[in-house]
Amino acid sequence: MQHENSFEKWWGENGNYYENINITKEEFKGFRFKNGFNKGDIMVLWGRSKVKIGDVIVFQGAASKPIIHRVIKINEDKTYRTKGDNNADSRQDELNIKKVYGKAVFRIPWLGYIKIIFTDLISLIFR
Repeated sequence: MQHENSFEKWWGENGNYYENINITKEEFKGFRFKNGFNKGDIMVLWGRSKVKIGDVIVFQGAASKPIIHRVIKINEDKTYRTKGDNNADSRQDELNIKKVYGKAVFRIPWLGYIKIIFTDLISLIFR
């Protein structure tokens, strides 16, 4: 969910999708992490209840690594439709709360690079 440019430029490239699902530019501006975040940022998670449209959540997908997406729809059965801010479309499956680790409430810029660098070094050494 990295936004490489300003919000205005990002919205110009991605806004039609959100407007087609009735999320306006003004609403999106009110969402937490409207400007995305960067590789290496650590996201602090808090709870998984009271998730609302626009929240950024971390959940377990089909792959082994957790996925971080924005909630774009909450269904009557309390399942979620999510989308990565830079993905062309939403996930096709509905997400159950049981797969959600938590809601992103804060980010610590760049601190995650410590782990990324360490992991990359280990993989180079033990190829």
